[in-house]
Amino acid sequence: SKSLFEKALPSYQYLNNKSRSIYSETSLLKSSYILFKNKQYEEALPLFIRLDDLAETPSNKLSGKIGAMRCAMELKNYESGLDYAIRTLNTEKITPQQVNEAKNNKAKSLFELQRYDDAMIEFKSIYKNAKSSSGAEAQYHIAKIYFIKKDYEQVEKSINNLMSYNYSNSDWNTKGLLLMADCYVAKGADADAELMLQTIIDAKQEYVEEATQKLKEIKERKNALLNAEKNNEDLKIEFKSENTSLNFVVTLHKP
Repeated sequence: SKSLFEKALPSYQYLNNKSRSIYSETSLLKSSYILFKNKQYEEALPLFIRLDDLAETPSNKLSGKIGAMRCAMELKNYESGLDYAIRTLNTEKITPQQVNEAKNNKAKSLFELQRYDDAMIEFKSIYKNAKSSSGAEAQYHIAKIYFIKKDYEQVEKSINNLMSYNYSNSDWNTKGLLLMADCYVAKGADADAELMLQTIIDAKQEYVEEATQKLKEIKERKNALLNAEKNNEDLKIEFKSENTSLNFVVTLHKP
C-alpha cells in the first residue's frame, strides 16, 4: 500500500511457493504485477498463468489471461501469445480496449507464426473496424503479407490505402514507403526505389538510417553489375545484306 514494491515482492514470492491458501490469489496478482512493471517478463509469465488457473474472482482471472498474453508478446513467444489472446477474447464482459489489444496480438502472433492466410483475415477485420492507428498498423501488415506472397500489385494498393487512411501517422506512412521501396526492388524498378528512399532521407524524419542503408545496397548492387559488365563484355557483330532486307546480330559471349 506504500508502493514499496521491491520490499513487498519477497513476501509475495514466499506465499507463491507455499501450498494454496486464502492468500494465494492476491499474492499471485500482486507479484505478477510487480514483475511485469519491472519488465521481468520471464518471471512474470508463469505467475500470470497460475493466476488464470487458480483465481476465483473473474477480474483476477482476466488479469491472468491479459498478463500472460502481454508477457508472451514481449518475449516473442507467439504460440503462448496467440493462445492467451484467444482466451482473452473468449472471456465475457471485457472492455473494447481489451478486445482491441487481444485482436491485435492474435493477428501479430499469427503473422509471426507464418500463418499468413489466418493473419490476413484478422488484419483485414482490424482495418475495417478500427478508428485509430491500429488500423494503419493492420494495413501495413496486410501489405507485408502480400509482399511475402510476391503479389506486388496488391502491395502497392495496400500501401496507397495506408497513406490515405485517416488514422495513419508519419510512423506507419514511412514504414509503408520503405516497404514500397522493397517492392520496387523486387520488381526490378531500382530507379523508383531510389527515388522513394531519397524522399524519406530528404524528409529527415524517422527511419532515415534504414532508408540510407537500403539506398546504399541498391547502389552497391548496381555498381557491382556495371563492373561485371565491364570485365566481361560480349562482342556483338551486326550483319547487313546489301541485296536483301535480311539483317541480324551475332553475339559472341566471352568464356
